[in-house]
Amino acid sequence: MIKDILRYLKSLEFKNYKSVVIYGAGSAGAQLAAQLRNSTEYKVKFFIDDSEYLIDRRIYNIPIFSPDILKKGYFKIDEILLAIPSLTINERSTILEKLS
Repeated sequence: MIKDILRYLKSLEFKNYKSVVIYGAGSAGAQLAAQLRNSTEYKVKFFIDDSEYLIDRRIYNIPIFSPDILKKGYFKIDEILLAIPSLTINERSTILEKLS
């Protein structure tokens, strides 16, 4: 518990964190979120995933949304991290076109 309190207090010192979204709520996305939880430089706002099975669920209490949520445009997001290692180059290009 002390470790969590110290991590929280340390995070208050760094108000200039980057707001990130993780695209891919599978095991790679969950591992990435777990690593970023210990970071004071990044804050994961939410996950994005195409799977209807995962939408409206949570990982580490971080919500999972459909990619359509980005069309609303009222989120301040600094970076979108792609966490789907099995993607082909064509699939990656398609996702990047949608995001841009």
